[in-house]
Amino acid sequence: MRRLSFFSILLLSLLRLQAAPGSTFDFVIKNPDIYPGTERSISVWVPDEYQVDKPACLIIRFDRLSNLPDCAAPLIREGKIPVCIAIGIEPGKVYDQSHKSVIRYNRSNEFDRTDGTMARFLEIEVIPALERQRTPDGRAIRISRNPSDRALVGASSGAIAAFTAAWERPDLFSRVYSMIGTYVPFRYGDQYPGLIRKTEPKRLRVFFQDNKYDTWNPIFGSWYEYNRQMFDAMRFAGYETACQWDEGKHSGDNGNAILARVLEWLWAGWPEEVGRGVSSNGTLQAILDPEQDWELVRRNVPSGLILVPDDMYGVRADKKKKGYNPMEAVYPGGGLCAIAREGSTWITQYVISNGRRLYGQEYWCLHSPAKQIVFDENGYLYCATEKGIQICDHNGRVRAILAPPGGPVVSVAFSGDTLWAISGGCTWKRKLRVRGATPDSPTPKREGQG
Repeated sequence: MRRLSFFSILLLSLLRLQAAPGSTFDFVIKNPDIYPGTERSISVWVPDEYQVDKPACLIIRFDRLSNLPDCAAPLIREGKIPVCIAIGIEPGKVYDQSHKSVIRYNRSNEFDRTDGTMARFLEIEVIPALERQRTPDGRAIRISRNPSDRALVGASSGAIAAFTAAWERPDLFSRVYSMIGTYVPFRYGDQYPGLIRKTEPKRLRVFFQDNKYDTWNPIFGSWYEYNRQMFDAMRFAGYETACQWDEGKHSGDNGNAILARVLEWLWAGWPEEVGRGVSSNGTLQAILDPEQDWELVRRNVPSGLILVPDDMYGVRADKKKKGYNPMEAVYPGGGLCAIAREGSTWITQYVISNGRRLYGQEYWCLHSPAKQIVFDENGYLYCATEKGIQICDHNGRVRAILAPPGGPVVSVAFSGDTLWAISGGCTWKRKLRVRGATPDSPTPKREGQG
């Protein structure tokens, strides 16, 4: 076989680069408000099929684009996925004054966090910055606002970053590909399987991939076992979910090898929107009416207002009503009461006897602190929290979590069989299969100590 010269190899490489589909360019985000002092590069890929007159779908890949353009381009060309602009978002770094040495690596702090910070960063900083760019040939960039037109992809810490952003903000992102995800005790990622089983299903479609010997660091346990738990929890909760478990350790090679197939699965049925499944959670089934969803009542609720009783069967958004404490609730029948403390995940239970509160114990245990609490007629405690409306059983355990569209919940109240919430600066309401407790509600039958 004749060997190619150095110049022949160089020429072939240049031809391959020229033949690469679409166009790529980079831009930098420096010192954003959400991650102050950080600097990061954003890589952008725009397919040839993109037309300015129609907003493109979006794929965000954490860390870098990697093989995403090569996998997406033929799928777009063949009509198997929609026209997608893709970006690779590096984690932030903070440099010293000379800008020669990194003094803070922000990857774990940004990617492994299980709150809404990254989703907010993408919404407020990254996507607007992307839309201010132009392609190398001068085209403006327009991105669809529909969450079903947006996908998130990541490996390792990038995988949990992708999942968390969609989990916290399904109003922004609906499709997720998670490779070798760090659902481990880094920054509460190990709590996800329990939260997924308890939470009302969201409009998400998620593919999980991991390798059977994936233990990046045994201090934090087995990545593979946690990923299996994530998949099992998503399936229990009724999500559109799929998985592939491969041989190997903590490497993204296997996940990248099936990227094209996963992208086709993620976008199957588009432009039909990603649906919401039915959870196997019995408490959710008992409380929720499948024909009823959250209804927006009022936008732009001023900060500091809460839902307060208007009369025995009504509520209104207002300042604290004299004599009403949103952190206190009386059990149906009046034999017990609950008192929450600001910043605590524990709620104290008291026995009420002859008008006195006795035998106080920290009793109800939440996933995040309560802002307001209220009982339903069955003696279940509803708690407004950043993770949604957490619903506790008679023995103090969170069995279900309702998630209004606005995200974190700062206030909750009942009006008959209608549950009200302030979430995301808006007031929402929803009819349930249960009613709120009132002063004349009878004492419900206790569930026992199981």
